[in-house]
Amino acid sequence: MKVSIHKEHVYYLFIIWYICGGFLLGFDLLPAWMNWSNGVFLLLAGLVGGIYFFVAFGRPGVLYGLFVFLATMGCEALGVHYGILFGSYIYHGAFGPEVLGVPVGIGFAWVMVMATSHAFTTRILARMTSNRLLFPLLAALTGMVIAVTMDLILDPVAAAREYWTWEKSGPYFGIPTQNFIGWAVLSFVLHLLKNLFMIPVKPANVWWEERMIWLYALIVALFSMLAVQEGVEGAAYITIMITALWVVLYIRGRKGEML
Repeated sequence: MKVSIHKEHVYYLFIIWYICGGFLLGFDLLPAWMNWSNGVFLLLAGLVGGIYFFVAFGRPGVLYGLFVFLATMGCEALGVHYGILFGSYIYHGAFGPEVLGVPVGIGFAWVMVMATSHAFTTRILARMTSNRLLFPLLAALTGMVIAVTMDLILDPVAAAREYWTWEKSGPYFGIPTQNFIGWAVLSFVLHLLKNLFMIPVKPANVWWEERMIWLYALIVALFSMLAVQEGVEGAAYITIMITALWVVLYIRGRKGEML
């Protein structure tokens, strides 16, 4: 019997994994022997993001997703071994198999970050797409800020739960400022390259675009819950407020497209 796996099935599998993981983490029921599930969570999130790139850009979107994975894994390795870009830090095996000291799941997580921030940006700046000179730069800047917004909750929680540790602390819940600068630089470059060389498929697939908005919100929600558990709830409040702004701007962009 032939089994057909559709793109949407990967998204639904992620949702199921998310619900189960959220329950186990929320009630502190995740046993140590199931730490591998963290890596699977990142893998599924990245696959969903990669599928969105395919839907948004066709086959070149798959190559771009692969490029994001490889580029970010390389940059993360530079950080782990030489303190370049993000600062000096070390992972502690919470996300499964590693390559050059970097969990493979982290590369998939970056694909998710880039996909979700792209979905927001595309709609927020929908009325500017005809400006071929200004749009790529402005979209890269907007995508950069949206990507860094997510890290305002990811890093404090990950550090508090000792998924990784920093050699030096910083003013934002112990996270060094260099980390956020590194996030800004890397996400800006990746978005700019996409905006300059990738041609989106027309018309846009609104269903998958909306799934990216939900994906972003779900990640923020999960880590906000963990932030409260770990005593860094301030990071949750800040990230939720900024995320709410992005959602409002996205909705306004959608309504503007319908007029």
